[in-house]
Amino acid sequence: VSAEETYKNGELEGKQRLFHSNGQVYRETEVHDGMVSGPQRTYSAEGKLLTEENYLHDEKHGRCRYFRPDGTLEREESWRTGEQYGP
Repeated sequence: VSAEETYKNGELEGKQRLFHSNGQVYRETEVHDGMVSGPQRTYSAEGKLLTEENYLHDEKHGRCRYFRPDGTLEREESWRTGEQYGP
């Protein structure tokens, strides 16, 4: 399996899960009305969390966190309707 997706009236709707070739989850995304809206998480082939981003209407919105392969936090960013703001 390379992907699990649900469609409603021809548009992607709900949780989308993409997989690495070894079967581990690569990315989990929330989609509503065909647009990314909600958390999106990306994982390494070993299953470790690499990114945690939040979206609203297909644009980054809110806190986004990026992790090193060892699991420690590399950086944290704040976004508002697709534009980075704050330190």
